[in-house]
Amino acid sequence: MKAKVFPPFKWDDDERPFADVKIKSDGGNAKVYLDGQKVNGLIGYEIIHDRTKSQVPILNLHVIAELDIETGMMPELPEPWNYCYVLKNQIPSDNDAQS
Repeated sequence: MKAKVFPPFKWDDDERPFADVKIKSDGGNAKVYLDGQKVNGLIGYEIIHDRTKSQVPILNLHVIAELDIETGMMPELPEPWNYCYVLKNQIPSDNDAQS
C-alpha cells in the first residue's frame, strides 16, 4: 500500500487556523503555552503526527480543569459519567416548587 502524500496548505499569515504552541521542557517537567498564555493544570501532553492521515501534528493536552460547557445541546452520557448530570426534562420547574 502506497502512503498518501498531502499537498502543503497555503494560508496568509493572518488567516492561519493554528494556535501558536510553545513547549518548554526541563527534565520531567514541561510548561505549555498556547498563543502566549501558559496552560495551567497541565499533567501531560501527547504529540501525534501520522503523515498518512495529515501533515499537521496533533497536540493532545491532559489538563486538570474546572469544566464549563456553554452549548444548546449535550448528548446523554453513558455510565459511569451519567450520574454527574441531570437531564433537562428531569429538572423541576419553578411552578412545581411553588405547589
